This record gives sequence, structure tokens and C-alpha cells, in this order.
Amino acid sequence: MSVGEFFGTVAIVAILIWVAAQLYDYIQVKRGKFPKSSDTTLDDIRKLRDDGHIGIAIKRFQQMPQNKGLYTDQGAEQKVKEL
Repeated sequence: MSVGEFFGTVAIVAILIWVAAQLYDYIQVKRGKFPKSSDTTLDDIRKLRDDGHIGIAIKRFQQMPQNKGLYTDQGAEQKVKEL
């Protein structure tokens, strides 16, 4: 396997993982388990955190219009845990 094939394989795997994560999020929103990113409130974030979906809670917290671009992953995680 050449270096080009290796990096091509890594890129394809990374894209597949990203697509799978997006699909999971889409399915959970359609099932009503997760709120839409545009409709997320702090109560929704608390519920996601308490239900064990801390990663989704952090992602939704960062996507809120008033928080967009303000928090790093670590900063958002700290804020979500404090809610």
C-alpha cells in the first residue's frame, strides 16, 4: 500500500464516520429523541445531559445562536455540566 492509498483510505473512513454521525443525529431528531438544532432550549440540553447524551448536549449548546462560536469543546462541556 502506497502513501497515497493510505491517506485516501483514511480520508474515506473519516468521511464515512462523519456521515454515520450525521445520519444518527437525523434519525434521532425524526424519532423525537433529540430536538432540532434550531429549536433547542437550555431545558432540552439539560434533558439530553441527564439522559446520558452529553456529546449531543454539548453539540446543541454550541449550535445555539447566542453561543455560536463562543465556546470551545472544553468550555461548552463545562457550561453544560453546570446547567
